[in-house]
Amino acid sequence: KGSRSGAVAYELAALGMSLELYLQNNMIKEIQARAHKLAQNFQTKIRTTANEYFNVIPMLEDGVSTGTVTLSMQKKPQNIKKLMALYDELLAFNIHCAMIKCIPSAFSSEISIPPLLRFCFHYWNTEEEVDKAVSILTRLAKKHKIGV
Repeated sequence: KGSRSGAVAYELAALGMSLELYLQNNMIKEIQARAHKLAQNFQTKIRTTANEYFNVIPMLEDGVSTGTVTLSMQKKPQNIKKLMALYDELLAFNIHCAMIKCIPSAFSSEISIPPLLRFCFHYWNTEEEVDKAVSILTRLAKKHKIGV
């Protein structure tokens, strides 16, 4: 009879060998390129369907290998409660992102950095998931009057 710890050790060894194969076969570049392409598509679609609600910060440029897209509300004042409600509904629709809540500056009562939504795309995401995220984000932005 084998032990569970033996099985875990075997699984870890297999994972290590798989990762080594990915790296040897230059899979990292493919993974980065796919994540970057998905992020670019998300940005393009947000700019065309939800530009009145969100700014894309910062804009990705060619040669940048990241799958991360950060959005801030288009108009001020940036209402954190509206963004929190939108974020909760995104999660309910299985759209996962991070919300960055910002605190007032130590030197003034105004928020020094706006609240942000951050989306991170990876190799396993699909174009359909990008489309779903854009569609639901746009609909919820209208519902919650984000940036208005």
